[in-house]
Amino acid sequence: MIKEYSQDKRRQDKQHINLLQAEKDKLLQEWTDVKVLREDKHTKCEEDVKAKIIEKIGRADRAYESRASRRVVQLEDTIPEFTTRGENFRVEMSGITARGPPLHSPRGAVAVANVSAGGSHVALLMQDGSLYTCGIGASGRLGVQPNERGAICFDTNHPQRVEAFNDLSLRQISCSYSHSAAIDSDGTLYTWGSACNGKLGVGIVEDEYKQYSLTPLLVKFPGKRKIRSVSCGASHSGAVSTAGELFMWGSANGGRLGLGPHVIDTIVVPTLVRDLANKKVRVWQISCGTAHSAICTEVTSENNGGSKKLLGGQVYVCGGATALSRYVLSWEHVPELDGVGIRQVVCGGSHTAAVSSYGELYTWGRNYHGCTGHDASRAFVAKPELLKCLHVEPYNLAFGKPCRQMTIYNEQGPHLAVNGYIGGTLATCIHTHLEDKPWWEVDLGQPAVIEKIRLWNRTDEPLNPSKSRAEYSSRLFPCWIFVSEFPFKDLEGKEGLRAAKVQSSAFELFRTNKRMTEWILPTANTVGQFVRVQLQSKNFLHFAEVEVFGVYSAFNYVGRVGTVQCSTDATLVVMPPTSTQSVLDDYYLRAIQADADHATVLRQYDAYERSFRKFGRGTAELLDGPCRLCRVFRDCEVCEFYASAKYNRRSFGGAGLKPLPVRLVGDRMGLAELVRVALAEGTLEAEQQEVDRQEHDAAERARIAQEAADLEAERQRTEEQERNKRQSRLLKPFQGLTFRSKKM
Repeated sequence: MIKEYSQDKRRQDKQHINLLQAEKDKLLQEWTDVKVLREDKHTKCEEDVKAKIIEKIGRADRAYESRASRRVVQLEDTIPEFTTRGENFRVEMSGITARGPPLHSPRGAVAVANVSAGGSHVALLMQDGSLYTCGIGASGRLGVQPNERGAICFDTNHPQRVEAFNDLSLRQISCSYSHSAAIDSDGTLYTWGSACNGKLGVGIVEDEYKQYSLTPLLVKFPGKRKIRSVSCGASHSGAVSTAGELFMWGSANGGRLGLGPHVIDTIVVPTLVRDLANKKVRVWQISCGTAHSAICTEVTSENNGGSKKLLGGQVYVCGGATALSRYVLSWEHVPELDGVGIRQVVCGGSHTAAVSSYGELYTWGRNYHGCTGHDASRAFVAKPELLKCLHVEPYNLAFGKPCRQMTIYNEQGPHLAVNGYIGGTLATCIHTHLEDKPWWEVDLGQPAVIEKIRLWNRTDEPLNPSKSRAEYSSRLFPCWIFVSEFPFKDLEGKEGLRAAKVQSSAFELFRTNKRMTEWILPTANTVGQFVRVQLQSKNFLHFAEVEVFGVYSAFNYVGRVGTVQCSTDATLVVMPPTSTQSVLDDYYLRAIQADADHATVLRQYDAYERSFRKFGRGTAELLDGPCRLCRVFRDCEVCEFYASAKYNRRSFGGAGLKPLPVRLVGDRMGLAELVRVALAEGTLEAEQQEVDRQEHDAAERARIAQEAADLEAERQRTEEQERNKRQSRLLKPFQGLTFRSKKM
C-alpha cells in the first residue's frame, strides 16, 4: 500500500512538472511573440523617425529651391539695367504708402541712381538725371503739377515724373519732412514744398494762405556760386558751394543755423557762415536734422617718411540740446574725431552719425531705443564713439604696451619704442649693449590679427667726418621680425634665434637700410600677441619706434561702412559689396568647416548662393585639405572635438580613428547632431573621465606637496622658538648687571 502511494505521488509530481513545463513553454512562446512585435514596432518607429527626418531635410531643400527659383524670376522681371560696375542695382519700392502695390520696373528702363526719403514722400533720381516722386503730396512736396482733375497737392502711390526738370539733368536730391531740394549738373539749386520758416530760401512768401510751392524754385546765391551739396532739415536747409563755403537758411531757433547768438529769427535767403569762412574751413558736406546740423571738411592726405597721414575730415556741429546735450549757437569743432578723416556726416532726429575714410562708423546723441547702435541702457552718448561691431580699421596695438629688451644701455629702455615718437635721435631710441643677436619685444596684451608692422630706424649721424653717415642706421640690418602667439624664450645667440623661428606664426628677414621698414604680413588673419625684433649678427640694437597695426576683434568682422542714413530714431548702414567671389568662397568654407549646418543658414543669402551650389555642406576634398580654422601652434575647437571623440575628418584612414558619421541623406552631419552621436557612443565620456582622473591626480599631488611644505614650515618655526628660549635662559643671569664704558 505504501508502494502504491509512492508511485501515485511520483506520477502526480511528474504530471505537475509536465504541466508547469507546458505553461512555461507557452509563456516563452507568448513572450517571443511579444518580443517580435516590440522589435517590429521599434523598427517601424525608427523607420518613421528616419523618414520624418529625411522628409524634413527634403522639405527644407525644396523650400530653398523654390525661393531661389522665385528670386531668379523676380530678378529677371525687375532689374532695369546693369550698372557701370557690371553688377545689378535693384530698389524694392513695395509699401511706400498703405495703398501702394508692389512696383515692378520694366526691363530696359532707366536705373535708379539715388533715393531720398522725407517724412511721407520719396524722391528717385534716375541715371539719366530725371526725377520721380511719390507719397503724400501735402504742401506741394512732390513737385508735380495738378492732375487731369485739377487737384493739387494730391497723393500718389506710383512714382510721378517731375516735369519741371524735363530740360535739366539733376545730380543730387534731398528730402525732408515737407520740402525737397535738387541740384542740377550746372550747380544750380532748386527747392519746392512747404515755405514756412523760410526753409525754401527764396525770400518772403507774400501770400500767407499759400506757404508752399508746387513748382521747383530757383535759389539764388551771391556771386553766382555753384552748389556742390544740399541738405534739408525739418525747418531749415543748408548748402555747400564748390569753393567749400557754407550757406544756411530757415529757422534759427536753438542755433541750428550756427550763425551765432545774435541770430534768433527766421532767415529766408541763403546766408554765408562767415565764421567758418574767416577760419578758411573748406566744407565738404552738410547735413540738417530736426533741430541740429553738422558738417565735415574736405579730406586730404600727406606722406610723412613713407607713412600716409589723413588731414581734414573734421566735424563741426551746432543746434539744440536734445542732440548735443547743450545749445550750440555757433559752429563748434568736435575734437574727438580729429585725425579720423570723416567723409560723411548725417543728422537724425536727435542723434548724429559719421563715416570715416576707412569705413568706420561713429555715432553720438540721444540713444532712444538704441538708435546710435550702442547699448540701449545708455540714454545719451555725449561724445562720438566708434561702433566696434562693424568695421574697425587696424591701428597701432603696440602703443604704450609692456615691452622688454635683452640689455639696457645708458638708461635707454624698451618703453622708448612704444611711446609714439618716431623722431629717431639717439636720446629717443632704445639701445642695448654690444650683444650677440640682441632682441627687443612687445606684448600686445591679447591675441590680435596683425596686418602690418612698421620699424622706424635711428636718424642721427656720427659727428666724426671719417665715419660713414649710415654708421648708426646700418646697425639695424639685417634684422628679423617675429610674430608669435606665445612668449618668446629668454635664450641668447643662435639658440634664441632658432627658437624664435620655430615658435613664430610669421617671420621675415630685412636687409635693406631704410628710415622706415614696413612689413605687410603675407597671410590674412595672422594671429599674434608677441612681436620681437632681433638682429642677425653681433652688434648694438637701437631704433626709434615699432608700430604693430591690427585689431583685436577681426573674427567678428562685418564689413566697411559705405554710407549711413539717420531718421528720427533709427540708423541705416549700407555696406559696399564684399570683394570678389573667391573671398566669399573662403568665408563660406571657413563657416561649413566649423559646422556643416552653417550651409543651411548661408544659402538663404544671395551672396553665398554660388558657394552653396559649389561646396554644399562640405565635400571629401574639402575635409582632406588643411583646416582653415586651426592656427600654427593651436588646433581649433572643432579639430579638438574630433580628436577627443576619436573621429577622422579626412577621407583616408587613421590609426584608431572612426570615420565621421553622416546624415540619413548621406551628407555631412551638423556639429550639434555629431556631439549627440559621440555622447551616445560614450567616447566623450571616456575622454572626460580620463581628464577628470588626470585633474584629480594633479590636485592630489599638489595637496601632498602643500602638506609637506606646511610640515617643513612648522618644523622651522618650532626650531626658531626653541632657539629663542635657549638664548633667553642664557641671558637671564645678566639682566640685572650694569656695564660702564671705559674712559680714555
